[in-house]
Amino acid sequence: MRKLALALAATAALSFAAPAEAAIVTSNYTFSTGAAGSGTFSVDFNTVGGTYALSAFNYTLGSTTFNTSNTGLQQTGSFDFVIGGNTIDPATVTSLAGADDFVFGWAPVVFPATNFTYYIAGGIQPVQTTSITLALVQTPTGGVPEPASWAMMLLGFGAIGFAARRRRVAALA
Repeated sequence: MRKLALALAATAALSFAAPAEAAIVTSNYTFSTGAAGSGTFSVDFNTVGGTYALSAFNYTLGSTTFNTSNTGLQQTGSFDFVIGGNTIDPATVTSLAGADDFVFGWAPVVFPATNFTYYIAGGIQPVQTTSITLALVQTPTGGVPEPASWAMMLLGFGAIGFAARRRRVAALA
């Protein structure tokens, strides 16, 4: 009887457990710009807040190597984003003001070919525009069950085992 009371108390305590916090889903992409080369980037999506963040970027344009320190992601619409590398002001994604700066559009829901605009030399001119092809490299995986779900599953298996044992003892008596 005491074990049953402890089991019921544990079940009640687990039912009040808070669910796990935000799950971060990372998607990895490759892009090809033809004459301007190719690169990779990763974007984290926070499933609770619905926010996106650029978590990795690897691309070389001219003499400049771009990573997350000089490349940014800005939301421009409901599902539209701009990724840009700016050698003068990394916080300004959409402004092409320095040597080898670039910018292109990205839509995580549908990522068709888009325009890739970049400088081939510093200053205002010349600006080159070419098409870009994006490809999803790694499909996001499903989340891990919350600790409360694991605990409830284990308690359920324990209850099944307890019931089976009681049934076997009653049949022997």
